[in-house]
Amino acid sequence: MSLEDVAESDTAAYVAIFNDDYKRMLHRDPENIPFYLGTGTGEALLANRLSYFFNLKGPSLTLDTGCSGSLVALHLACQSVRTGESKQAIVGGVNLILDPEAMVAMSNLK
Repeated sequence: MSLEDVAESDTAAYVAIFNDDYKRMLHRDPENIPFYLGTGTGEALLANRLSYFFNLKGPSLTLDTGCSGSLVALHLACQSVRTGESKQAIVGGVNLILDPEAMVAMSNLK
């Protein structure tokens, strides 16, 4: 689908996110915290950023249910379409582990 086909359509955005180590990494040096840290790393805004970029007019929800996030996002998107709340949906999930200290902490869980 082209951007023109999606723009201003009744399209929902459901996105799952898990982990915020990048934000924690940025907080390590309080003197150099980026100006847009809150909006650039805010987990709650992820689906809304998609909706804004593609100019979507349907529901927009970011969720964190741990490992099941992407499946829950898909379930909610299907419900939205089935109930007529939206005509179509974008569904996604993201989990990035960028902090080497987080990896060390996980390896110590043995």
